[in-house]
Amino acid sequence: MISVLIVDDHPIVLEESKTFFGDNDILIETEQNATDVLSKMINTHFDVFLLDVNMAVQNGLSLAADIKAVQEQALIILYTGDDIQSYYPFIVDKKVDGILSKTSSREKVIQTIRSLVQGDLILSFDFINYIITKMQYNYNS
Repeated sequence: MISVLIVDDHPIVLEESKTFFGDNDILIETEQNATDVLSKMINTHFDVFLLDVNMAVQNGLSLAADIKAVQEQALIILYTGDDIQSYYPFIVDKKVDGILSKTSSREKVIQTIRSLVQGDLILSFDFINYIITKMQYNYNS
């Protein structure tokens, strides 16, 4: 069983998330308050953290850093309604392990979670192009 904590400050998103995953080998827990995640980690081990980027009290990027400070090997996926390409540097810097659009299909979300737990990373062509451009820029600088 893969345990996932979904953190989002919108209750309807959290409620729908439980339905979204349905019956499979992924056990979902949810948390609406980002500030409660670290205390929740004391009593419960999570394999993957799925964090909303834009939360009011504490954003997903800040929460990701806090989680990594407590559990360095934590697998963190950001999910956002924004353009995911603007978050690619956080993968390169290893502050997060994946980024998903909130419009991603159920299959893509599940595949991403399973791949991360198995030690694999799913890379989009956009991300590969980002890396190539970054490498060319660094080489030419």
